Amino acid sequence: MARGLGTIGTPEAVHFLFQAAHDDPNPRRVEVGIESGIASITSPNARPALLDLLASNGLGESAKVRWLTLAALRHHPDPAVVVALRHRAPLEASALRTAMQDLAEALEAEIEYSSSETSAE
Repeated sequence: MARGLGTIGTPEAVHFLFQAAHDDPNPRRVEVGIESGIASITSPNARPALLDLLASNGLGESAKVRWLTLAALRHHPDPAVVVALRHRAPLEASALRTAMQDLAEALEAEIEYSSSETSAE
C-alpha cells in the first residue's frame, strides 16, 4: 500500500501514507511503510507533503526517512524546496546538513538554468 500511495504522488495520497504510518502502533512497520512510500515519490504534486515531512518532528525524526525525503526532493527544482532545505539544514547532523546544502545549491542552479533557457527562447 505504501509504495502505491507514494507512486500516486498527490498531496492527499502522500499525507494519507504518512498519517496511516503514524497511526500504526508497530514502529518497525511504520518505518518500512514510510521508507517504501517515500522511495516511490517523484510527482511534483507531492512536493508539499515532502516539505511537511522534512519540517516535521514526528515521522521525519528517523535519519533514514530524512535521507529518503532528501532523495525524493531532488526531483523538485522549486524555490520553495531550496528555501526549506536551507532552513532545515542547520538543524541536522553534519552529513545530512552537508547533503541538504549541496542539494539546495544544485536545485538553485537548475532553477537558474531553466529560467535562462526559458528567457532565451
